[in-house]
Amino acid sequence: MRTKTVMIIVALFVMQSYALNIPTSPELSELVEDDAFETGARSTNGMLAIPDNSQQAVLDNQSTNGADDNDGDGMADDIDPDDDNDCIPDSWDAHPTDFDGDGINDHEDVDDDGDGLNDSDEVSDNNSMTNIYDADNDGYHDCSSFGMLLFNMLDVEVEVASSMNGGTVSQLDALFTINASSLEIGETYAISWWLLDTNTNSIVNSSTANSFTATDTSYVMQYPWYDLENSTYYMTVELWYANGSSTNHFHLSSANTAFTVGQTGGNNNGGNSNCPPNALLSNRDFDTGNNQTEFVYGQEDIELFAYHPCLVGGVYEWNFSMSGPNGYMSNEWTDGMFFIPQGPTHYDLNMKSYANSDLSPGTYSWTYGLRNYSQGISEWFTHNFTVVSDTSNPNCGTNSNGQLFDNWNFTEISTTANFPLVITAECLKDNGQSYELVYELWEEGASGSMQDNAGSGQWDSYDETKTWPINWFNPVSSIVGEGEGGNYTFKAMLYMPVYSSNGSTLIDELNHDFCVNTASVNCNVQEEEPDNETNLTGACSFLTFEGTPASLHSGDDLTFSWTMDGDISTEVYLALVSGWGAQYYFSSIEDNDGTHTITLPENLNPSADYTIYIESAYDDSRTTLCWKYGSIDILEDNEGVVLDDIIDLFLNTTDERPRISMWYGKVNQHNEEGTWMTDPDGTAGAGLNAQWGSDGWGDRKLEYCQRFWPDTIETRTSSPEEIVFYTRGNTHAYLTTKPVWLCIQDTDGDGILDPEDDDDDNDGWADVIEEVCFSDPLDYSVVPEDLDGDGLCDVLQVLLIGDFEPAEPGFCTNGEITGGNGLIGQTEFIEVVVIEMTGGNYQYQYDIQDTANDLHADIVQDSSNYDFKGYYEYYDIFVSNADGEFNPNGSFITIQARSDLSTSNLGVGFNIDSVGLRDGNGNVIYATEVVSAVLGDGLGVDNPAGWQDMILGPADQTPTAMGNGQASITVSFCPIEDTTEEPMPGFGVMGVLVALGAAMLAGRRSFSEEDTDE
Repeated sequence: MRTKTVMIIVALFVMQSYALNIPTSPELSELVEDDAFETGARSTNGMLAIPDNSQQAVLDNQSTNGADDNDGDGMADDIDPDDDNDCIPDSWDAHPTDFDGDGINDHEDVDDDGDGLNDSDEVSDNNSMTNIYDADNDGYHDCSSFGMLLFNMLDVEVEVASSMNGGTVSQLDALFTINASSLEIGETYAISWWLLDTNTNSIVNSSTANSFTATDTSYVMQYPWYDLENSTYYMTVELWYANGSSTNHFHLSSANTAFTVGQTGGNNNGGNSNCPPNALLSNRDFDTGNNQTEFVYGQEDIELFAYHPCLVGGVYEWNFSMSGPNGYMSNEWTDGMFFIPQGPTHYDLNMKSYANSDLSPGTYSWTYGLRNYSQGISEWFTHNFTVVSDTSNPNCGTNSNGQLFDNWNFTEISTTANFPLVITAECLKDNGQSYELVYELWEEGASGSMQDNAGSGQWDSYDETKTWPINWFNPVSSIVGEGEGGNYTFKAMLYMPVYSSNGSTLIDELNHDFCVNTASVNCNVQEEEPDNETNLTGACSFLTFEGTPASLHSGDDLTFSWTMDGDISTEVYLALVSGWGAQYYFSSIEDNDGTHTITLPENLNPSADYTIYIESAYDDSRTTLCWKYGSIDILEDNEGVVLDDIIDLFLNTTDERPRISMWYGKVNQHNEEGTWMTDPDGTAGAGLNAQWGSDGWGDRKLEYCQRFWPDTIETRTSSPEEIVFYTRGNTHAYLTTKPVWLCIQDTDGDGILDPEDDDDDNDGWADVIEEVCFSDPLDYSVVPEDLDGDGLCDVLQVLLIGDFEPAEPGFCTNGEITGGNGLIGQTEFIEVVVIEMTGGNYQYQYDIQDTANDLHADIVQDSSNYDFKGYYEYYDIFVSNADGEFNPNGSFITIQARSDLSTSNLGVGFNIDSVGLRDGNGNVIYATEVVSAVLGDGLGVDNPAGWQDMILGPADQTPTAMGNGQASITVSFCPIEDTTEEPMPGFGVMGVLVALGAAMLAGRRSFSEEDTDE
């Protein structure tokens, strides 16, 4: 399903905006207020010169492509962020196309780096010390990125905070954070960076010795600077592939940022008066959140927190140490740093977390040190706690959260046998802890369980033991029929708190494999192995693959259909997913008979994008020899197929243009009929032909297009797209956004290339009309159906004269939830979700339809009566009217709190980060408006209104600070509608067709902005 009317209006608005030259978003140059940086060569001893033959390729690109690729790096200037390879983005560069600043653009300059040597001589003299873009001839390129910004593996951020002396800025500190992503685990990398002071045009700090071996796909590096002078600073970071010797380092990516330091003398940071750097230390039970000084070994997990009621801005360094019953624990020493961009504010730090059996019984003392050089802060704080032995159940050992037992006693059984299965959970917590027992029966080779207890095993435990009699096998035939003999597995799993996608803990698990004997299955007879195994090393392809009908409703039958060529496998793997694998609805290996039908689940989200997938399989295993993607559309309950498909074709159509994409270090991709596919050879890459031979296609994009579309005449750059790339051999997949090149053809041979040809197949019907009429614009023999011959195809004629029901009312009606019964009267959203942020981030969920839970009662909260709690704060949440009064049919959510803190200003209590409504698919809408509030005590000049608006929108680590004592806030999810009517242009039937046609033509045919000649 697509939101049609809104999308049409938006498309028309965007078209009008471009036509009238109305800016729709700020340019980067508008965001950088300081003067542009002057161009100048700067040797960093960072990037070793690339080989002469690669430099010659750069000069060849400049000669061939001219002003379209000024620096010859293979990236067209309209998408290249650095057109002269000086590591200064064009938006900040005073001379964006002139590396040496001599007034000659690089593609016309015979000496790009201004060292007195012609570029052609430098790449042909067999001297590694003379190179293009190397003014001082030291063998290193002068801060040249050579288009590596394309790979987008680096991100750099700088935060600046002023340190205060009373009301005056004493100095400014900065913290930079470098994030490297898309790394290969186990490979070695290096990060180089340098900081340029533009006032002096000198590098004031740099580092080139930061090597690391990736243990994850990302890596974060932080470094502080203290006492910066007034200036505009420019920072460049480079990422290197560092396996092997230093001479084989290879440059992967670059990133840049700029920031300005100005010590104005004003009170930019709120001052540090009445803001002592105290730290309140606490020991918490991980499950309950209670502060306590005694913990039971084997039962209670421990978290150690440092809570700072008031800190001013700056860089803080901290350390942690602990002593136990056997003295100082050297392996527990930990240190780190955190950054506060602006204060005064409170800050919470989760120091350590320990599982219930990590610390043996005894007394522990931990020390927390806090230091800030700029403020002259050097403080230490100490806190104690005790771990005591568990005497409740001597048989539990380390299984203090629970363990499972049963009376299972067989490995073979017949369908006529009776077995009364009993499962027992022991060593449970008896404090009301939530648990869930999940048990399932699996048939061997199946992709999902054939039977389970369907969520009926949840309970709150007030006893240490619980027993379940299970009648599935009493008799066995009640679950396994006479014709269903074979191998099975019974599983039982104990979770705490309950099993959910939001995170839960598996406490214990039972697994029993068994075989069911029947007249046709003898468990004691092994199946004979086949004499000849199928060769799985061949090649195959799926000529066709589709799901029919392509548009259908939840609960309808969907049929997969396919044809296969090459080494045809005996089985295929089929799947239906949304979000490119974020959620699976069907996944199974089936016989390769060309068709398979499934029934869709109920309540699928019509707004999601759904993908179908097929892959070769053999012997109940996926082979990945060949595969293909497709898509289907899920309709709203009252949505028509024809209307939805037509709007999809206008504004949401799958882009079926032939095109390719490349990512250095990964296998090339090509798009066939709207589906991105990896190169079947598993070796074709983005490198240059001179470097990689037949596997290097980076400088042969036209030839690469012709591998798949032999009639390709030229290539053009297009907008980057989100694509799944694979490592060599098509093994590991990575989802990323990379540049795209179109493979341009002339289908009808009329001398007009397809992008400029209104009728690609020369059949007399314009391409845009053929597409909306479900015809084929590339096949002369296929034209739209027009039974009455009036020039308007039958599809549009039925659409324009047919009667269609109006859309259902929306969720909101002028501030209230539609329907008259508020939250309880709607069914779209099932939970209220709250994020509280005192001492950490804590999420609480409340079932909207469960009228017995805390959401449907207004209580008088105190330290022993609350819905949830923070750091000495006790909260009550309930459904209300706009005035914050409890109303079971209300459309609003009210949160009240009582806080026993004695803090002030931004250190006060009532810290709520976000409130939202969540549907059954995990989608959340957030509060949009504060409709009423009651402030508490302790508010100051930096917080006169309690930061009420911080509760709106998604969680962002910045909560409310409503005050101590009693306070409350009421939020709405339905903003009051603006009844001001804006004049809308009138359209007749043909006007609508013309506008929609223009929108589609602009989106699919315009090459002036996104698609250009390469």
